[in-house]
Amino acid sequence: MHGAAIMPMPVVLGHEGSGTVEEVGPGVTNVKPGGRCIMSFVSNCGHCRMCRSGYPNICDTNAVTGANQYDGTPRLHKDGKDIFQMAKLGVFAERMITPAQACHPIPDNVPRDVASLMGCCVATGVGAVINSPAIRPGATVTVFGCGGVGLNAIQARS
Repeated sequence: MHGAAIMPMPVVLGHEGSGTVEEVGPGVTNVKPGGRCIMSFVSNCGHCRMCRSGYPNICDTNAVTGANQYDGTPRLHKDGKDIFQMAKLGVFAERMITPAQACHPIPDNVPRDVASLMGCCVATGVGAVINSPAIRPGATVTVFGCGGVGLNAIQARS
């Protein structure tokens, strides 16, 4: 809306999703082929100053690499052109190549449409409430807009 989320083009959009793992790269241990997972829209490197300080949600490496993967390169290409992925994900695609850090295993009985919401709107709405030191049980809060984030902020407050 304000032009602040500028991404290189062409880009596959989408940052909230869930799916089934088809393959894993070398050294990946948190997910296995056939496993189901939710996608985190802010994956973290686990090694930078912010990650080591307990703030992986503002990972320095994620910010620097942007729509590229952690090694600084895009994973998708067509006709010799790079294709970028929003939040290193691009969940509007039929298939994704994503960092292992963005994949969080879920039980088989969690419906995919529910799981897809966990990576952003639930984490953002609930997180805004439970991580705010000013909000205590019985506090009054105002929510502007009852989309995914707003509804989850209300649920967290309840």
